[in-house]
Amino acid sequence: MCSPYFVNMNPFVSFVIWISLLSSFHSFHASPMQCKVSLNESCPASLYYYVPNTMRSLDETASLFNVDNDAVKRTIDGFLIMINCSCLAEHRFFTWHMDYKVQKGDTWNSISSKFGFFVVVAMSEKVLIPSVIVTLDVLCGCSNNADMVTYKVQNGDTVFTICSRFKANETKTVLLNGLDNPDSIHERDILFIPTPAGFNNLTSIDYHNQEFEESMVSSIGSDKATVLPYNEIREATSNFSRSLIIGQGSYGLVYLGKLRGTDVAIKQMKDTNSKEFLSELNILCKVHHINLIELIGYAAGGESLFLVYEFAQNGALSNHLHNPALRGHKPLPWTTRVQIALDAAKGLEYIHEHTKPYYVHRDIKPSNILLDSNFHAKIADFGLVKLSEQSPDAGGAAASRIVGTFGYLAPEYVRDGHVTAKSDVYSFGVVLMELLTGQPALSKDASPENEKLSEHRSVVQYMLSALNDSQDSFDELAKCIDPNLTSYDKDSLYEMALLSKDCVDDNWKRRPDMSRVALRLSHILSSSREWEEL
Repeated sequence: MCSPYFVNMNPFVSFVIWISLLSSFHSFHASPMQCKVSLNESCPASLYYYVPNTMRSLDETASLFNVDNDAVKRTIDGFLIMINCSCLAEHRFFTWHMDYKVQKGDTWNSISSKFGFFVVVAMSEKVLIPSVIVTLDVLCGCSNNADMVTYKVQNGDTVFTICSRFKANETKTVLLNGLDNPDSIHERDILFIPTPAGFNNLTSIDYHNQEFEESMVSSIGSDKATVLPYNEIREATSNFSRSLIIGQGSYGLVYLGKLRGTDVAIKQMKDTNSKEFLSELNILCKVHHINLIELIGYAAGGESLFLVYEFAQNGALSNHLHNPALRGHKPLPWTTRVQIALDAAKGLEYIHEHTKPYYVHRDIKPSNILLDSNFHAKIADFGLVKLSEQSPDAGGAAASRIVGTFGYLAPEYVRDGHVTAKSDVYSFGVVLMELLTGQPALSKDASPENEKLSEHRSVVQYMLSALNDSQDSFDELAKCIDPNLTSYDKDSLYEMALLSKDCVDDNWKRRPDMSRVALRLSHILSSSREWEEL
């Protein structure tokens, strides 16, 4: 969580690269720090500089900003650059003057790009002559109450994750920036972040700092995620023994660990994946539900970031559906499958309808549904979650890029990037079909004419072809059912198959919401238990 305290410090500054002339403010949120008689006329400052595209060295960065190497501090995804901010004569805002030597082929846009697009070009009519020195005004600010960081919002940022990085007070940050809705910040917005610990103590930016590793809560039993020291993570995983690896995702390995006498799952991510790390940390610190995996703590060290979760003893649902015998598992009974479906539906219903803002998971699949010792399901892996300021039934917005797993992606999402809670409903419908058939979302199906050639078969098309048979749909459906599922309630199974069909409707508006899905599954579970007792 963002720090609940706010400490008076020596006057400090905020920063971000701008080429003065503020006519570009209309393109994104930015409120420049105005010169005031009550503030000092100058103060130390710093730039939080994201490295654009290709990684720069510390020497290259110091040269680019025309500062000494000692004024540059490396962070997990860029550099912190010390400058001096001042309120010059005839200037309404605090600025830092930076000299830049024009290079051959430079344009104002390419100069902006060199500085990670912190630079807002508003003097494009001025001709750039190679080897000539031009002065760039960098917008900054001073305050008598706190050290401040001027920060450019990156894709995936929230006020919470930004405050977490800088150990800042979330409420004071919102007030300082005049944010009517703190959930509506956008990429390239400019925010001033008041840092209570002072500029030299921003250890949440430098995750390898010893002070960060020691700033931990003594007990895991807390409603808030605990900051854990790196050496505990190493000990918990026997120095990252490969024998303790229990999973592998798109962002790294997952280890089984023993932390303070408790079994835990530890996800290791490269420190270059800081956005995904902070996104998942942000979500799991805010949402708490019995059917969502619980975050215990987090840590950093050794060029890695770590998220520590409760351990799900029976692993991922996918291991119990797809060739379970090869993984040493018994087939899941019918009633257990329905219970798992209902648990997962309740977890999705919670993030879709009972949180604000609402969340869309965007990667619902059996490998992201974990099973505890009693085979109750918990949704995991929130690295791709997208928040929505609109209600779950609203039309949503277009995503800038398609993420998720093929076979589970809703057609409107693939077609035009249209993201709503109904995208998750489609993915959940695919999971229901996998529970019924035991087949993965996509599988290679050998052609009868030439077994060497194969194509992907979709479980959705496989199931829909059976359910759309007008003659005797259940007879056709029975041919699709998991052969490991030798006993089931015929009526309940048919109802679940029809529900799965509704969830994968091509028209997202016709798909049921997750509260309706959960209600239908609860009725199916009741019927299945009555059948089981006969």
